Amino acid sequence: MTPCYSLIPRALGVECLAGAIGGAAKQAVIHPFETLATLSEVRRSGEKPTALSLRVLLRKPARLYSGYLVTVMLNIPYAIMFHSAMYFCSLMMGPNISPVARRLVSSAVGAVFASIIGVPLETIKVDF
Repeated sequence: MTPCYSLIPRALGVECLAGAIGGAAKQAVIHPFETLATLSEVRRSGEKPTALSLRVLLRKPARLYSGYLVTVMLNIPYAIMFHSAMYFCSLMMGPNISPVARRLVSSAVGAVFASIIGVPLETIKVDF
């Protein structure tokens, strides 16, 4: 049985790039909701939002994407770490493991390793 990740090393780079592009596409959909959630949290805390208020967002909806580029740039190292860890974990497993178990375990390992980068970067994004 061949591993589900029978990629040649050059293909790993392509997979990391595809993961970063997929993450950017996901953020394009999610980012406006994160912006509104952040605004809601700031309002609940009693602080006055400076550059971001509901009035400004209604007049300039493009402000919903404030900070999007930073988020996309921070997604690149996350995608590299996730897909690299997933790839190498899958290669290290023996041939007697089912493809479903291989994907499950290698994805979980990828997520754990990616969180080493993702959690601090998420904090940076919030503070940015």
